[in-house]
Amino acid sequence: MESVMIDSTTATKILLSMARHGAFKGVPFHTLDMLLAAGADVNGLHEGHTPLHWALVDIGTGEDPSRWLAYQAWLLKRGADVNQRDKNGRTPLHIAAMFHDLTVARALIAAGADASVMDAEGCLPEEIEIDDEFNDLLGEVSPSAHALANAAELRALRIEQEQAALSQAADEAVPNATPAPTTTRRRL
Repeated sequence: MESVMIDSTTATKILLSMARHGAFKGVPFHTLDMLLAAGADVNGLHEGHTPLHWALVDIGTGEDPSRWLAYQAWLLKRGADVNQRDKNGRTPLHIAAMFHDLTVARALIAAGADASVMDAEGCLPEEIEIDDEFNDLLGEVSPSAHALANAAELRALRIEQEQAALSQAADEAVPNATPAPTTTRRRL
């Protein structure tokens, strides 16, 4: 079998095209690794979205998300920017919120997603609302309670993330602190 050499631009275009058209599902990871070895950029943009954005959009199609979660993990391990914005200023966490996917949201936060980043419209991921037309398309009669519950959980995740960051900053500010020596004064 003859091997074909491709340049990094072509490798990136192939990776982005596969991500855009949902071809990740049937492609073995070693094939994707070959594209990276050829110089493909996991943060490259196609139509204003990275491969990670496209993989997350595909999670929202209602298919079994396990394969997409595997590709999300693969992309993150290979340097995908978990906070990179798409053409609408949305981070991957915003997209997970759009689809009310808390499993993905938790995975993104664990990978370092910043829940305090606002999109181009000034919305935090926890404030994302899906319009009525989209909800009708999904056949949801009353999505508001579900959306509110997800928003509350995303808000709680953001608070946990902020508390962990504060705790880490405090630990770094005072490493191995030893108490100051105490002295007693005598009264004259």
